[in-house]
Amino acid sequence: MLPARLAALPPLQLQPPLTHLHGRRAHTPLARLRGLAGLGAPHGVALLLPRTRSVHTFGMRFALDLVWLDRDGRVLRVDRAVPPRRLRACRRARAVLETAPGGADGLRPGSPVLSPPTRRPQAPPPRSPRSAPPAAPVCRDGSPGRR
Repeated sequence: MLPARLAALPPLQLQPPLTHLHGRRAHTPLARLRGLAGLGAPHGVALLLPRTRSVHTFGMRFALDLVWLDRDGRVLRVDRAVPPRRLRACRRARAVLETAPGGADGLRPGSPVLSPPTRRPQAPPPRSPRSAPPAAPVCRDGSPGRR
């Protein structure tokens, strides 16, 4: 059962081998600040902190597995069983996934965790009116006009 604080966050679809975890996305500044702090060890939960390159474990009651992700949702690094009252950072990361110890088992650098972001196809640039050849002037009677 998810704690109410985590159940209120948007769900997150994870790829194998993490499909057994209930993924949630910390999308507000307060949710990102609190993370999993103050909770008992929520086994079976993974919390994504987007746009994050560093985390702290102050206020934690248990160790964490930290999965650092690149912009495509692939694993850059896994820090296993980070104890409370520690700082960790990964400069190349674009997000971090927090889980209880053992939640990141089976992950290696390069493993996909999140689906890559869907990008809208770009429309071709509008054609400039100057690129079209100028039309020859035509008079009302159909004869070519003067230049």
